[in-house]
Amino acid sequence: MLATPVETADEILPDGTGTVIVEEKYDGIRAQIHKSAAGVKVFSRTLDEIIEFPELNPSFASLPGALILDGEILAWHGSRPLPFTELQNG
Repeated sequence: MLATPVETADEILPDGTGTVIVEEKYDGIRAQIHKSAAGVKVFSRTLDEIIEFPELNPSFASLPGALILDGEILAWHGSRPLPFTELQNG
């Protein structure tokens, strides 16, 4: 999802009531995994094929059935995610 920044909580809940769900914003590469009988392909948000991370394919290939997953490709060091720039080195 693309987030829209706000300056104050009043912009989210103008009357001061309601429920808000907040999730962590990870700093990765937005991607879709397309798995079919033909194999696994990874695409950017603009549906350009991403081939720089072939190590992802075996894990997704082992999942049953055909599927499309949408999420973020993250770089990790130990138990913490690394900044987006770590994925863009090279």
